[in-house]
Amino acid sequence: MKLEGGERLVLTTLLDLQGDSAEYVEDTRLAAATKMFVQDVRDWLETLEGKGFVERTRLADGYSAYITAKGKQALRLIGPIASTQTHAVSAPVAATLPIGTPTPRPEAPVAPKVAGPVRLFYSYSHKDEELRKELEEHLALLRRQGFVSGWHDRMIGAGEEWKGQLDKNLEEAQIILLLISPSFLASDYCYDIETKRALDRHDNGEATVIPILLRPVDWEGAPFARLQGLPIDLRPVTTWPNRDEAFRNIAQGIRRVVEGMTPSPQ
Repeated sequence: MKLEGGERLVLTTLLDLQGDSAEYVEDTRLAAATKMFVQDVRDWLETLEGKGFVERTRLADGYSAYITAKGKQALRLIGPIASTQTHAVSAPVAATLPIGTPTPRPEAPVAPKVAGPVRLFYSYSHKDEELRKELEEHLALLRRQGFVSGWHDRMIGAGEEWKGQLDKNLEEAQIILLLISPSFLASDYCYDIETKRALDRHDNGEATVIPILLRPVDWEGAPFARLQGLPIDLRPVTTWPNRDEAFRNIAQGIRRVVEGMTPSPQ
């Protein structure tokens, strides 16, 4: 009875939170315990319900769930899961990405491996939203396999304080994707605030920052120019004859970084 990484993490955490009680567990509580985004938890719960491993009930602003006997049996068959406590990571990007740009500082510390999905943060200009959506589509398999969960500002709900949500998710991300374009460099918030904090966390070994060149722009001397970027040879995505090939190359580079941050299967 096979369980994907995200399914297993959500199911195990649900069982821990549920304990011996017969109470349903709210999806927001599951998200906090697994350090996953609420929408990703909801997606996994829907998948698990389809397999008969959980039961869901609708709430006013989400779902609550309960692990079934079939779900408990599935967990017993696959054995224990590693701790769900996650740690921020700085992976050695230069060892995993294509050669062609300056390498990261070698003195950045490397933190412990991540047990659950690696959290991605998209820093981008809204003028590049369509390109960001295309990148998300190419990372969909990584998300479905439970290796990553992504966040961007379009996920901020109505009535939520936008800056607080941005700051919170930027601080919790383990990989920060800087989607570079003329519009990104022209954005005071992207360049002066998000980029500065992202690089601080990178240099402190708390996260890995990956610049992704979407459109042609002169970025010589930018604070992130010292980092290894994507796609290969830093060819801007929009200059590739086949844009899907560019995004595939980026997705492969991100997968290699994620694999370096997650424990090897036992």
